[in-house]
Amino acid sequence: HRDLHSFPTRRSSDLEGKINVAYQGTNSTITVSDSYLRSAATQVALSGTLSDQSNLKIEVHANDLRELGPLAQSLQSANAQSAPGFGTKKLGGSANFQGNINGPLRDPRIIGQMSASDLDFNGSHWRTLQAAVDLSSSNVALLHVSLRGKEQGELAGTARVGLADWTFKNDSPVNLQITASKLPVSDIELLAGQQYPITGTVGGTIS
Repeated sequence: HRDLHSFPTRRSSDLEGKINVAYQGTNSTITVSDSYLRSAATQVALSGTLSDQSNLKIEVHANDLRELGPLAQSLQSANAQSAPGFGTKKLGGSANFQGNINGPLRDPRIIGQMSASDLDFNGSHWRTLQAAVDLSSSNVALLHVSLRGKEQGELAGTARVGLADWTFKNDSPVNLQITASKLPVSDIELLAGQQYPITGTVGGTIS
């Protein structure tokens, strides 16, 4: 049995879109086609299937990351109890993500490619960011990271953080393998939210 549904979202000053879904009861599969959500600066497009073997394509284009500020605040509030030291930072610039949601709907895995330009993060400024993303309920990984400074320098490598049911905790394991090249100390301080008793530029490997 196959049910077809189209759900146009109510248009407001903030959000509009259309979600087209078809449900296949015999194998509990939801098919999503030609669907999108759109705001003033962000668009999300969805197509594919959700099931025990999901394969849903997702594309996100954000022309102004400042628009995502309320979402960042929500994430900070959600993690406040499990990770009091966790805090989202101010974001600016533009970003894109192309990837897939795979696996069973009860425990999906998100894999894709992320890029950003003219990125502002916690007062630091970066020309470009590129990374592969691998996200599941137990782990988030940024692979093949390339973060280029606004004026000079680059951070490259991988970062992995353990999660507990999609949640970051203070005791979550963190694994970094990062190489810095000609990067101003001031940029690292702003990126990390810390101050160090040194000046100039740095280069080397962190693991």
